[in-house]
Amino acid sequence: MEYVYATMILHSIGKEITADGIRSILEAGDIAVNESKLNVLVDCITDVDIAEVTKNFEVPSQDVEIIDDIDVEEKTEEKTEDDEENKENLTMGIESLFG
Repeated sequence: MEYVYATMILHSIGKEITADGIRSILEAGDIAVNESKLNVLVDCITDVDIAEVTKNFEVPSQDVEIIDDIDVEEKTEEKTEDDEENKENLTMGIESLFG
């Protein structure tokens, strides 16, 4: 996937997609480059119009839950209250062992 990501980076910044360009991005990310994979990828996408292929990508909106700051604060408060209640229950349980 790293090779595809590097390809998409080059495309998004308007650079020509070449083996050297992809290699540079991968090496910058400390990713060992497999020359065979690199060459096959470049050969396969030579005649592909990436803009045309990616224009039909859709982000699924119904499966995405948007959380605002208020929800995060409420969930944090609930978790804190639950943690305190669990500590109290544990403490009472341990005290009952020693009578």
